[in-house]
Amino acid sequence: MLSKDTKKQLLKIARLSIEKKLDNNDYVPDFTNLSDECFDKYGLFVVLIEDNYLRSIAGITDSSQELYKTCQKSAINAAFYNSKSKKVSKEDMNKIIIEISILTDLKKLNYKDPDDLLNKINSKMGLVLKDGLHKQVFLPTMWRMYPDKQDFMDRFCFEAGLQEATWRRKHLNLFKFTTETFAEDDKI
Repeated sequence: MLSKDTKKQLLKIARLSIEKKLDNNDYVPDFTNLSDECFDKYGLFVVLIEDNYLRSIAGITDSSQELYKTCQKSAINAAFYNSKSKKVSKEDMNKIIIEISILTDLKKLNYKDPDDLLNKINSKMGLVLKDGLHKQVFLPTMWRMYPDKQDFMDRFCFEAGLQEATWRRKHLNLFKFTTETFAEDDKI
């Protein structure tokens, strides 16, 4: 569990990294003021939310870099380099809420059949699919958009470039994880 200070620092790093990039500059955090936790190494995703909808997302499931670096890169990628969403503009920044998810280690999700899979997944977990060229990550926050387990799995497969019902016909290479998620509009 990250401290309140670390959460605030990471949210600040994400926002300032985007704002500085809008001015064609790079944000350099004051390393002397960062908490020790900012130097830990975890998977991290930055989600940009606009009007209560996911606008863009970027991150990695495991990291060899410090949290603050992963946070910076993920924020910039979500704002400017996500091919599924339009680039963020200065005007957009007033409407965007930044949410950060820190990931636990991935654990193989073993299941026997589609019914067993549905019994083992829940809204507190995220999933990673690694199936040849098909890769996809769904954070636990995706359950807000797809609360039905079958809809969740259909959309998960679709976003991975597979047919929606693939999970019913084929055993998938899945990994589960949980997150510690916090946002700018939380009372941290």
